[in-house]
Formats: sequence, structure tokens, C-alpha cells
Amino acid sequence: SLVSKMENNKLLAKANQFFESYNTVNIKSLEELVSDDIHWEHHNRFKGQGKKGLMQSIRDFAKKAPGRYFSERTRWAINGEIVFTEHKWHAVPVAAVPSFGWTEGVPVTMDCCALLVFKDGKIIEYSDYA
Repeated sequence: SLVSKMENNKLLAKANQFFESYNTVNIKSLEELVSDDIHWEHHNRFKGQGKKGLMQSIRDFAKKAPGRYFSERTRWAINGEIVFTEHKWHAVPVAAVPSFGWTEGVPVTMDCCALLVFKDGKIIEYSDYA
């Protein structure tokens, strides 16, 4: 239906805004997009609860790998208020992070599938699978 298409477009636009804000470390924009009690995780590395922790995690990663970014989404799907996206994550770490298998100065690329769950226009869950 037309209403569903419009709602899907709004969700996809917010998902794209989330990833663009992540790429530019636009904390203000990110804070506006996510709920206070957001659940977030990268399934084989870390997880947390709450907006404050997510913002700190994003800041920390920006320091470990300045310029890290999600590339353009290659595929996406929307089911209700759930947006699935496929893309690559790119980074060049400024220091070794052995627990992640990163070496200083060696580019890292991961194929990712991200899941964003919305409620009342805010992201309440952000999960990455790589």
C-alpha cells in the first residue's frame, strides 16, 4: 500500500542517516535517532545497553580507527519496523587491537549485516553481524 511504502521510505531514510552520522561521528544526529535505552551489539565482539554507552563506543572506535566508515548499503529489506542492511565496514587502525585481530596501519574490511529495530520513530536496537 502507499502508506506502507511511505513508512518504509522513512525508516530507510533514518537507517541511512544513522550510518552517515556514524561515518562522520555526528553524535548529535545519532542521539536524536536512537532511544535512551537502545540495545546495541556487534555479535562477536561487544554489546551494551543505553544511548550513552553507544555514543562512547562510537567515539572510542573513531579514535582507534579515524575515518572508519560503513560503505553504501548494497542490499536492504524492511519488515514492519525492522530494517536489515548489508554493507562493508572499512577502517585503518592507528594501533594494534589483538582481540579484534587488528594490526596498526593495516586496513580492515568486514562484510556486515546490520539490524535496526525502530519503535515510535527511534532506533531501539542496533545489531551488527560480521
